[in-house]
Amino acid sequence: MNSQIIIIYQTSHTGNTKKLAEIVAKILECECVDIKTQQPETLKDYKIVGFASGIYFGSFGKKISKYVKQLDVLPPEAFLFSSHGGSSTKAQKKFNKLLNSKNCQVVDTFSCFGRDTAFTVFKKHGGFHKDRPNSEDLKQVEQWARELANKHK
Repeated sequence: MNSQIIIIYQTSHTGNTKKLAEIVAKILECECVDIKTQQPETLKDYKIVGFASGIYFGSFGKKISKYVKQLDVLPPEAFLFSSHGGSSTKAQKKFNKLLNSKNCQVVDTFSCFGRDTAFTVFKKHGGFHKDRPNSEDLKQVEQWARELANKHK
């Protein structure tokens, strides 16, 4: 187990982000924590932290954002990954800005489509991107995680 890296994720009922987080954690051989069930008291002992979230109306999840805001010390580096129904660009930039305000630099990002059932009109029809992340998305996150692992050996 890589004790220098930790992944903290927030997922919704679809489990898209959890699926991605588990793949990345396996490749990086690191701890993977669901922010809804556990909030590490400190991250100061880690070299790098991964934050993962579904994108909810243009933002990372509220619980993970609140958690970061209350921390005094973050590792010097972070990576972000997400699943989304529309776009992740705005959300990742906003979360990146939050991390930078805490002297933590984002070194890499990844994002893919995920099933989105946020809009009630479409919810009864299964939402958007019903079959995402698909096998190609999962291959891409694996490749991204391998590249990330090679950078942080």
